[in-house]
Amino acid sequence: MIIKSLRKHARQVPGAFLLAALSALAGAQAPTAEQLRRFEQLSPQQQSRLLQAVEGESSSITQTPLEQPRLVVPMPYGDDVTTVAPIGYQEAEPVGPPSSGSRSRDVLQPFGYDLFAGAPTTFAPATDIPIDMDYVLGPGDTVKIQLFGKEPAEYSLVVSREGQLHFPKLGPVTVAGLTFGKMQEVIQAHIARQMIGEQAVVTLGALRSIRVFVLGDANRPGSYTVSALSTLTNALFVSGGIKPIGSLRNIQLKRNGKLVARFDLYDLLLRGDTSGDTRLQPGDVIFIPPAGKTAGVAGEVRRPAIYELKNENRIEQVLTLAGGLLPTAYPQASQIERINKQGERTLVAVDISNAEMLRGNVQAGDTLRIYSILEKMDDIVLLSGHVQRPGGYQWHPGMRVSEL
Repeated sequence: MIIKSLRKHARQVPGAFLLAALSALAGAQAPTAEQLRRFEQLSPQQQSRLLQAVEGESSSITQTPLEQPRLVVPMPYGDDVTTVAPIGYQEAEPVGPPSSGSRSRDVLQPFGYDLFAGAPTTFAPATDIPIDMDYVLGPGDTVKIQLFGKEPAEYSLVVSREGQLHFPKLGPVTVAGLTFGKMQEVIQAHIARQMIGEQAVVTLGALRSIRVFVLGDANRPGSYTVSALSTLTNALFVSGGIKPIGSLRNIQLKRNGKLVARFDLYDLLLRGDTSGDTRLQPGDVIFIPPAGKTAGVAGEVRRPAIYELKNENRIEQVLTLAGGLLPTAYPQASQIERINKQGERTLVAVDISNAEMLRGNVQAGDTLRIYSILEKMDDIVLLSGHVQRPGGYQWHPGMRVSEL
Protein backbone atom coordinates (compact mmCIF):
# COMPACT_ATOMS: atom_id res chain seq x y z
CA MET A 1 0.00 0.00 0.00
CA ILE A 2 2.89 2.39 0.77
CA ILE A 3 4.54 1.78 -2.62
CA LYS A 4 1.21 2.28 -4.40
CA SER A 5 0.65 5.62 -2.65
CA LEU A 6 4.11 6.79 -3.73
CA ARG A 7 3.56 5.79 -7.35
CA LYS A 8 0.78 8.37 -7.53
CA HIS A 9 3.17 11.32 -6.87
CA ALA A 10 6.46 12.88 -8.33
CA ARG A 11 9.57 15.60 -8.44
CA GLN A 12 12.87 16.68 -6.55
CA VAL A 13 13.79 16.19 -2.82
CA PRO A 14 16.97 16.69 -0.70
CA GLY A 15 19.08 13.56 -0.01
CA ALA A 16 18.71 13.73 3.79
CA PHE A 17 14.93 13.91 3.51
CA LEU A 18 14.93 10.92 1.17
CA LEU A 19 16.85 8.88 3.76
CA ALA A 20 14.29 9.80 6.41
CA ALA A 21 11.50 8.77 4.06
CA LEU A 22 13.24 5.45 3.37
CA SER A 23 13.62 4.82 7.12
CA ALA A 24 9.92 5.48 7.66
CA LEU A 25 9.03 3.14 4.83
CA ALA A 26 11.43 0.43 6.09
CA GLY A 27 9.63 0.57 9.44
CA ALA A 28 6.32 -0.05 7.62
CA GLN A 29 5.03 3.46 8.51
CA ALA A 30 2.69 5.38 6.16
CA PRO A 31 4.37 8.40 4.41
CA THR A 32 3.37 11.78 5.76
CA ALA A 33 1.79 14.54 3.65
CA GLU A 34 5.10 16.45 3.59
CA GLN A 35 6.96 13.37 2.31
CA LEU A 36 4.38 12.82 -0.41
CA ARG A 37 4.61 16.49 -1.46
CA ARG A 38 8.41 16.30 -1.72
CA PHE A 39 8.13 13.00 -3.58
CA GLU A 40 5.93 14.66 -6.20
CA GLN A 41 8.78 17.07 -7.01
CA LEU A 42 11.07 14.23 -8.23
CA SER A 43 11.66 13.46 -11.91
CA PRO A 44 10.24 10.15 -13.22
CA GLN A 45 13.75 8.60 -13.26
CA GLN A 46 14.37 9.65 -9.66
CA GLN A 47 10.99 8.31 -8.60
CA SER A 48 11.76 4.96 -10.22
CA ARG A 49 15.16 4.65 -8.52
CA LEU A 50 13.67 5.62 -5.15
CA LEU A 51 10.84 3.08 -5.45
CA GLN A 52 13.31 0.31 -6.38
CA ALA A 53 15.46 1.16 -3.32
CA VAL A 54 12.42 1.16 -1.04
CA GLU A 55 11.15 -2.18 -2.40
CA GLY A 56 14.59 -3.78 -1.96
CA GLU A 57 14.91 -2.43 1.59
CA SER A 58 11.48 -3.61 2.66
CA SER A 59 11.95 -7.08 1.16
CA SER A 60 15.30 -7.54 2.95
CA ILE A 61 13.72 -6.54 6.27
CA THR A 62 10.79 -8.91 5.94
CA GLN A 63 13.13 -11.79 5.10
CA THR A 64 15.41 -11.23 8.09
CA PRO A 65 14.58 -13.90 10.72
CA LEU A 66 14.21 -12.89 14.35
CA GLU A 67 16.88 -14.31 16.63
CA GLN A 68 15.48 -15.89 19.79
CA PRO A 69 17.36 -15.02 22.99
CA ARG A 70 19.25 -17.88 24.62
CA LEU A 71 19.17 -18.39 28.35
CA VAL A 72 22.17 -20.72 28.38
CA VAL A 73 25.37 -20.31 26.38
CA PRO A 74 27.09 -23.67 25.70
CA MET A 75 30.64 -23.88 26.92
CA PRO A 76 33.29 -24.26 24.16
CA TYR A 77 33.75 -28.01 24.34
CA GLY A 78 33.97 -30.44 21.45
CA ASP A 79 34.58 -28.87 18.03
CA ASP A 80 35.31 -25.36 19.33
CA VAL A 81 38.08 -26.31 21.74
CA THR A 82 40.33 -29.34 21.72
CA THR A 83 39.25 -31.57 24.61
CA VAL A 84 42.24 -32.72 26.62
CA ALA A 85 42.08 -35.82 28.77
CA PRO A 86 43.29 -35.54 32.37
CA ILE A 87 47.00 -35.74 32.97
CA GLY A 88 48.45 -39.24 33.00
CA TYR A 89 45.87 -40.84 30.71
CA GLN A 90 45.96 -41.73 27.03
CA GLU A 91 43.17 -43.69 25.37
CA ALA A 92 44.32 -46.72 23.37
CA GLU A 93 42.50 -49.06 21.05
CA PRO A 94 41.23 -52.08 23.00
CA VAL A 95 43.19 -55.17 22.10
CA GLY A 96 41.37 -57.70 24.27
CA PRO A 97 39.02 -60.49 23.22
CA PRO A 98 36.21 -59.47 20.86
CA SER A 99 32.85 -58.74 22.43
CA SER A 100 29.41 -58.85 20.89
CA GLY A 101 28.60 -55.50 22.52
CA SER A 102 30.22 -52.14 21.69
CA ARG A 103 30.31 -50.57 25.17
CA SER A 104 33.77 -51.94 25.90
CA ARG A 105 35.11 -50.19 22.78
CA ASP A 106 33.54 -46.77 23.35
CA VAL A 107 35.92 -43.80 23.60
CA LEU A 108 36.06 -42.76 27.25
CA GLN A 109 35.42 -39.18 28.38
CA PRO A 110 36.63 -37.57 31.62
CA PHE A 111 33.96 -37.84 34.33
CA GLY A 112 32.27 -34.79 35.83
CA TYR A 113 33.30 -31.99 33.45
CA ASP A 114 29.93 -31.99 31.65
CA LEU A 115 28.53 -30.34 34.81
CA PHE A 116 29.90 -27.09 33.34
CA ALA A 117 28.86 -27.79 29.74
CA GLY A 118 26.38 -24.88 29.79
CA ALA A 119 26.96 -21.61 31.62
CA PRO A 120 24.00 -19.33 32.42
CA THR A 121 24.27 -15.87 30.86
CA THR A 122 23.29 -14.21 34.13
CA PHE A 123 23.11 -15.09 37.82
CA ALA A 124 20.21 -13.76 39.87
CA PRO A 125 21.31 -12.40 43.25
CA ALA A 126 20.63 -14.67 46.21
CA THR A 127 18.13 -12.49 48.08
CA ASP A 128 15.53 -14.97 49.29
CA ILE A 129 17.85 -17.55 50.87
CA PRO A 130 17.39 -18.01 54.64
CA ILE A 131 20.36 -16.67 56.60
CA ASP A 132 22.05 -19.14 58.90
CA MET A 133 23.44 -18.10 62.25
CA ASP A 134 27.04 -18.50 61.06
CA TYR A 135 26.82 -15.74 58.43
CA VAL A 136 29.57 -13.17 59.10
CA LEU A 137 28.56 -9.52 58.80
CA GLY A 138 30.62 -6.93 56.98
CA PRO A 139 30.42 -3.40 55.52
CA GLY A 140 27.43 -3.03 53.20
CA ASP A 141 25.07 -5.45 54.95
CA THR A 142 21.67 -4.08 55.97
CA VAL A 143 20.34 -4.84 59.46
CA LYS A 144 16.64 -4.38 60.18
CA ILE A 145 15.58 -3.71 63.78
CA GLN A 146 11.97 -3.60 64.92
CA LEU A 147 11.28 -2.21 68.39
CA PHE A 148 8.05 -2.87 70.24
CA GLY A 149 7.07 -1.73 73.73
CA LYS A 150 6.68 1.85 74.99
CA GLU A 151 7.91 3.46 71.73
CA PRO A 152 7.42 1.12 68.73
CA ALA A 153 9.79 1.87 65.85
CA GLU A 154 11.50 0.23 62.91
CA TYR A 155 15.03 0.92 61.64
CA SER A 156 16.96 -0.19 58.55
CA LEU A 157 20.66 0.34 59.22
CA VAL A 158 23.63 -0.32 56.92
CA VAL A 159 26.95 -1.50 58.33
CA SER A 160 29.42 1.35 57.72
CA ARG A 161 32.96 1.01 56.39
CA GLU A 162 34.16 1.10 59.97
CA GLY A 163 32.01 -1.96 60.67
CA GLN A 164 29.48 -0.13 62.85
CA LEU A 165 25.71 0.34 63.01
CA HIS A 166 24.74 3.92 63.83
CA PHE A 167 21.64 3.36 65.95
CA PRO A 168 19.77 6.64 66.55
CA LYS A 169 19.15 6.04 70.26
CA LEU A 170 22.09 3.81 71.13
CA GLY A 171 25.00 5.31 69.23
CA PRO A 172 27.48 3.26 67.17
CA VAL A 173 27.49 -0.50 67.69
CA THR A 174 30.38 -2.51 66.22
CA VAL A 175 29.09 -5.61 64.39
CA ALA A 176 31.61 -6.30 61.58
CA GLY A 177 33.18 -9.73 61.97
CA LEU A 178 30.34 -11.00 64.17
CA THR A 179 28.15 -13.88 63.10
CA PHE A 180 24.47 -13.23 62.57
CA GLY A 181 23.56 -15.01 65.80
CA LYS A 182 26.16 -13.12 67.84
CA MET A 183 25.07 -9.79 66.31
CA GLN A 184 21.48 -10.41 67.42
CA GLU A 185 22.65 -11.03 70.98
CA VAL A 186 24.81 -7.86 71.05
CA ILE A 187 22.06 -5.54 69.76
CA GLN A 188 19.36 -7.03 71.99
CA ALA A 189 21.68 -6.65 75.00
CA HIS A 190 22.31 -2.96 74.16
CA ILE A 191 18.58 -2.29 73.81
CA ALA A 192 17.69 -4.10 77.04
CA ARG A 193 20.38 -2.13 78.92
CA GLN A 194 19.77 1.38 77.51
CA MET A 195 16.11 1.36 76.45
CA ILE A 196 14.09 0.12 79.42
CA GLY A 197 10.78 -1.45 78.46
CA GLU A 198 11.72 -2.05 74.81
CA GLN A 199 12.18 -5.39 73.06
CA ALA A 200 13.70 -5.92 69.61
CA VAL A 201 13.48 -8.28 66.65
CA VAL A 202 16.72 -8.22 64.62
CA THR A 203 17.03 -9.59 61.10
CA LEU A 204 18.97 -8.93 57.87
CA GLY A 205 17.86 -7.03 54.78
CA ALA A 206 19.88 -6.57 51.60
CA LEU A 207 23.29 -8.22 51.70
CA ARG A 208 26.61 -6.93 50.40
CA SER A 209 28.53 -8.22 47.39
CA ILE A 210 32.03 -9.62 47.73
CA ARG A 211 34.94 -10.00 45.33
CA VAL A 212 36.70 -13.36 45.00
CA PHE A 213 39.38 -14.77 42.70
CA VAL A 214 39.13 -17.98 40.66
CA LEU A 215 42.57 -19.06 39.48
CA GLY A 216 44.30 -22.10 38.06
CA ASP A 217 42.70 -24.39 35.49
CA ALA A 218 39.35 -22.61 35.32
CA ASN A 219 37.68 -21.90 31.98
CA ARG A 220 37.65 -18.16 32.69
CA PRO A 221 40.05 -17.38 35.55
CA GLY A 222 39.86 -13.93 37.06
CA SER A 223 38.21 -11.73 39.68
CA TYR A 224 34.44 -12.00 40.20
CA THR A 225 31.85 -10.13 42.26
CA VAL A 226 29.34 -12.50 43.85
CA SER A 227 26.70 -12.41 46.57
CA ALA A 228 27.88 -12.63 50.16
CA LEU A 229 25.86 -15.87 50.44
CA SER A 230 27.79 -17.50 47.59
CA THR A 231 29.64 -20.74 48.13
CA LEU A 232 32.63 -22.28 46.41
CA THR A 233 30.51 -24.03 43.75
CA ASN A 234 28.67 -20.77 42.95
CA ALA A 235 32.00 -19.13 42.12
CA LEU A 236 33.01 -22.10 39.96
CA PHE A 237 29.85 -21.75 37.87
CA VAL A 238 30.36 -17.99 37.52
CA SER A 239 33.87 -18.61 36.15
CA GLY A 240 32.60 -21.13 33.59
CA GLY A 241 33.72 -24.26 35.41
CA ILE A 242 36.90 -26.32 35.30
CA LYS A 243 39.01 -27.19 32.27
CA PRO A 244 39.37 -30.91 31.40
CA ILE A 245 42.97 -30.78 32.62
CA GLY A 246 41.94 -29.32 36.00
CA SER A 247 41.34 -31.31 39.15
CA LEU A 248 37.80 -31.97 40.36
CA ARG A 249 39.00 -33.59 43.56
CA ASN A 250 41.48 -31.09 44.96
CA ILE A 251 39.79 -27.68 44.62
CA GLN A 252 41.54 -25.38 47.09
CA LEU A 253 40.10 -22.41 49.00
CA LYS A 254 42.76 -19.97 50.22
CA ARG A 255 42.18 -17.05 52.59
CA ASN A 256 44.85 -14.52 53.52
CA GLY A 257 47.49 -16.71 51.91
CA LYS A 258 46.53 -19.81 53.91
CA LEU A 259 44.76 -22.95 52.75
CA VAL A 260 41.46 -23.12 54.66
CA ALA A 261 39.52 -25.84 52.80
CA ARG A 262 39.72 -28.48 50.10
CA PHE A 263 36.65 -29.47 48.11
CA ASP A 264 36.13 -32.80 46.34
CA LEU A 265 33.54 -32.30 43.60
CA TYR A 266 33.05 -36.09 43.40
CA ASP A 267 31.31 -35.87 46.80
CA LEU A 268 28.69 -33.67 45.17
CA LEU A 269 28.45 -35.57 41.87
CA LEU A 270 28.39 -39.12 43.24
CA ARG A 271 26.87 -38.73 46.70
CA GLY A 272 25.09 -35.37 46.68
CA ASP A 273 27.18 -34.26 49.67
CA THR A 274 27.54 -30.46 49.92
CA SER A 275 29.12 -30.38 53.39
CA GLY A 276 32.46 -29.31 51.87
CA ASP A 277 30.90 -26.46 49.85
CA THR A 278 32.33 -23.65 51.98
CA ARG A 279 30.82 -20.14 52.27
CA LEU A 280 33.07 -17.50 50.69
CA GLN A 281 34.57 -14.42 52.34
CA PRO A 282 35.82 -11.19 50.66
CA GLY A 283 39.19 -11.68 49.00
CA ASP A 284 39.03 -15.51 48.95
CA VAL A 285 41.05 -17.32 46.29
CA ILE A 286 39.73 -20.50 44.66
CA PHE A 287 42.65 -22.33 43.10
CA ILE A 288 42.21 -25.29 40.73
CA PRO A 289 45.42 -27.35 40.35
CA PRO A 290 46.02 -29.85 37.52
CA ALA A 291 44.30 -33.21 37.77
CA GLY A 292 46.07 -36.00 39.64
CA LYS A 293 46.45 -39.60 38.55
CA THR A 294 43.56 -41.05 36.56
CA ALA A 295 42.22 -44.43 35.49
CA GLY A 296 39.58 -45.42 32.94
CA VAL A 297 36.74 -47.91 33.35
CA ALA A 298 35.16 -49.17 30.12
CA GLY A 299 32.64 -51.77 29.09
CA GLU A 300 29.74 -53.18 31.08
CA VAL A 301 29.61 -50.66 33.94
CA ARG A 302 26.97 -48.05 34.67
CA ARG A 303 29.24 -45.01 34.18
CA PRO A 304 32.11 -45.79 31.79
CA ALA A 305 34.50 -42.83 32.00
CA ILE A 306 37.96 -41.62 32.98
CA TYR A 307 38.10 -41.03 36.74
CA GLU A 308 40.49 -38.96 38.79
CA LEU A 309 41.83 -41.03 41.67
CA LYS A 310 42.29 -39.65 45.15
CA ASN A 311 42.37 -42.43 47.73
CA GLU A 312 41.13 -45.14 45.36
CA ASN A 313 43.96 -47.57 44.64
CA ARG A 314 42.04 -50.86 44.35
CA ILE A 315 39.93 -52.33 41.57
CA GLU A 316 36.82 -52.52 43.74
CA GLN A 317 37.11 -48.83 44.64
CA VAL A 318 37.41 -47.80 40.99
CA LEU A 319 34.39 -49.96 40.13
CA THR A 320 32.44 -48.15 42.84
CA LEU A 321 33.25 -44.82 41.15
CA ALA A 322 31.91 -46.28 37.89
CA GLY A 323 28.61 -47.26 39.52
CA GLY A 324 29.17 -51.03 39.57
CA LEU A 325 28.64 -53.74 36.97
CA LEU A 326 25.70 -54.11 34.59
CA PRO A 327 23.73 -57.37 34.57
CA THR A 328 25.21 -58.10 31.13
CA ALA A 329 28.81 -57.99 32.42
CA TYR A 330 31.06 -61.05 32.26
CA PRO A 331 33.56 -60.28 35.05
CA GLN A 332 35.63 -63.44 34.52
CA ALA A 333 36.98 -62.02 31.22
CA SER A 334 38.06 -58.59 32.43
CA GLN A 335 41.37 -56.98 31.54
CA ILE A 336 43.55 -54.08 32.62
CA GLU A 337 45.44 -52.16 29.94
CA ARG A 338 48.57 -50.87 31.62
CA ILE A 339 51.83 -49.09 30.85
CA ASN A 340 54.64 -51.12 32.41
CA LYS A 341 57.93 -49.87 33.83
CA GLN A 342 59.59 -50.17 30.42
CA GLY A 343 57.06 -47.72 28.95
CA GLU A 344 55.26 -50.39 26.95
CA ARG A 345 51.57 -51.19 26.85
CA THR A 346 50.57 -54.55 28.24
CA LEU A 347 47.47 -56.47 29.32
CA VAL A 348 46.74 -57.92 32.74
CA ALA A 349 43.95 -60.50 32.95
CA VAL A 350 41.74 -60.14 36.02
CA ASP A 351 38.73 -62.04 37.28
CA ILE A 352 36.76 -59.44 39.20
CA SER A 353 34.30 -62.07 40.37
CA ASN A 354 37.17 -63.17 42.64
CA ALA A 355 37.23 -61.18 45.89
CA GLU A 356 41.01 -61.48 46.10
CA MET A 357 41.53 -59.94 42.66
CA LEU A 358 39.08 -57.15 43.48
CA ARG A 359 41.60 -55.98 46.06
CA GLY A 360 44.28 -55.71 43.37
CA ASN A 361 46.00 -52.37 42.82
CA VAL A 362 45.20 -49.85 40.10
CA GLN A 363 47.97 -47.66 38.67
CA ALA A 364 47.84 -44.25 37.03
CA GLY A 365 46.90 -44.55 33.35
CA ASP A 366 45.22 -47.96 33.72
CA THR A 367 42.08 -48.81 31.77
CA LEU A 368 39.88 -51.51 33.25
CA ARG A 369 37.70 -53.18 30.62
CA ILE A 370 34.78 -55.41 31.54
CA TYR A 371 33.42 -57.37 28.59
CA SER A 372 29.84 -58.49 28.10
CA ILE A 373 28.32 -61.94 28.05
CA LEU A 374 27.78 -63.63 24.68
CA GLU A 375 24.61 -63.05 22.73
CA LYS A 376 23.92 -66.76 22.20
CA MET A 377 21.12 -68.46 24.18
CA ASP A 378 21.18 -71.97 25.67
CA ASP A 379 18.42 -74.58 25.93
CA ILE A 380 16.14 -73.13 23.27
CA VAL A 381 14.64 -74.39 20.02
CA LEU A 382 13.63 -72.15 17.13
CA LEU A 383 10.26 -72.51 15.46
CA SER A 384 9.78 -70.79 12.10
CA GLY A 385 7.52 -70.93 9.07
CA HIS A 386 3.73 -70.80 8.73
CA VAL A 387 2.77 -71.00 12.40
CA GLN A 388 0.83 -68.61 14.62
CA ARG A 389 3.71 -67.83 17.00
CA PRO A 390 7.14 -68.40 15.45
CA GLY A 391 10.25 -67.79 17.56
CA GLY A 392 12.35 -69.33 20.29
CA TYR A 393 10.96 -71.73 22.89
CA GLN A 394 12.49 -73.34 25.97
CA TRP A 395 13.81 -76.85 25.43
CA HIS A 396 13.60 -79.57 28.07
CA PRO A 397 14.69 -83.22 28.01
CA GLY A 398 12.18 -85.44 26.25
CA MET A 399 10.57 -82.57 24.38
CA ARG A 400 8.66 -83.62 21.24
CA VAL A 401 7.78 -81.80 18.07
CA SER A 402 4.09 -82.20 18.81
CA GLU A 403 4.51 -80.31 22.08
CA LEU A 404 6.16 -77.44 20.29
